[in-house]
Amino acid sequence: MHGLEFVSPYVRHVRRIRLSSDDKEHWSSTEMENLLIYVVSGSFEHIVGGQTHILSEGMLEIIPPYTRQYVGKVYSDSVELRCIHFDLFDCEESRRITEDNGNDRHLPHREMFYADHHTLGLIRTERRAKASEYMDLIENNYQAHDMYATMLTKQTMLGLLVIFCCAPPMNKRSPQNRSSYYVAEAIRYIHKNFSDTNLSVAAVAAHVGITPAHLSRVMRREREQTPSDCITGVRIAHAKSCFSLGKSITETSSLCGFLSLQSFSRTFRSVVGMAPREYVASLNNRKL
Repeated sequence: MHGLEFVSPYVRHVRRIRLSSDDKEHWSSTEMENLLIYVVSGSFEHIVGGQTHILSEGMLEIIPPYTRQYVGKVYSDSVELRCIHFDLFDCEESRRITEDNGNDRHLPHREMFYADHHTLGLIRTERRAKASEYMDLIENNYQAHDMYATMLTKQTMLGLLVIFCCAPPMNKRSPQNRSSYYVAEAIRYIHKNFSDTNLSVAAVAAHVGITPAHLSRVMRREREQTPSDCITGVRIAHAKSCFSLGKSITETSSLCGFLSLQSFSRTFRSVVGMAPREYVASLNNRKL
């Protein structure tokens, strides 16, 4: 696994999911971190980044960040899944991110490893008990704060990734996986340059190396968001942070890349539902 010599996984969240053929709505999401899915039982149709896979008992799948995924048909009466949300590399940013601010994270490029490699494997029958054991250990220890539990979680997560690497691949690297790369690179560029008044969809697309139309298509598919909306969202999120730090409306407008105070106020009201002055007043009221 070239490029992962110093991998140190950080497990952010563990959950179990049950699907039923009777469900009217199935699981759908776009994750901001890597997502490992282990199929304990059952079979179902899984659409990931525009590709359709048929998952069944014993399969492990890893979904890269910024990749749209949803469940299609459920072929068995029920499906049991075990899921681990994780970063390949533990860092301060990983621990700072929560479910509330995950959409604004500035994801390191190295987290996109699985966007360029196979993502679906079938665990050999004799190794499935070990995979389940690893899942149990991670689930029981990832939220503990002592050193032993932290080291055990990392070691066990590495063991689970080794099982995945040794599993016969059920899919190959696909050009469609590049969409995740494009989206991640676009978002990184936007976060880095949001204060630049010249930042535009065309500039972001040129940095990524694709056309604006192509960038719009992949962002709509992977995030259900246009590049323009992403730029606006990042700027407004930073504006809120500026206000919480006590900066003035005029200074915030300039720091967040708006050409005029009028443009900033109009955009802020459209996104937040109140004028900047009203938002600042609401912050001050919370402090009283």
